[in-house]
Amino acid sequence: MLNSGLRCALVGLFLIGVSACSDGKSAKFIDVTGKVTLENEPVANASITFTPRGNSEGLPGIGMTVSDGSYSLMGPQGQKGLMPGEYTVTISRRLNPDGSPVPADDPTPPIESKAKESLPAIYSDANRSQLSARISADAPTADFKLTKKK
Repeated sequence: MLNSGLRCALVGLFLIGVSACSDGKSAKFIDVTGKVTLENEPVANASITFTPRGNSEGLPGIGMTVSDGSYSLMGPQGQKGLMPGEYTVTISRRLNPDGSPVPADDPTPPIESKAKESLPAIYSDANRSQLSARISADAPTADFKLTKKK
């Protein structure tokens, strides 16, 4: 058995090797932007996550909406944008009991927080989201017009 330090070092080297290997072409990230509305009103302070699905390459991307509902995505390695492909999208806006948004840098785990999700689960639950987007150089924008489900 390898000790944990050596095991971590080997895993790190493997990940570096995997990220360095390619077909000789540099990764082409697409600057993904868009706007989120709920009943035609901008949705501010919501987190939006794009998760690759199917045969799509690349890593997930995340962003936060601003006051007009617009967002821009960043990848987990700090790059702006995503690789082209098909993505499942989740949009979550958690609000404190007083109606104020949860700060993006709040370290409290959701299960321990008094904040509640304000968007329907078909948008906010990663396992139930019905939102998707196809990102390509010809289609770098993904707008989401959400409705309240009755």
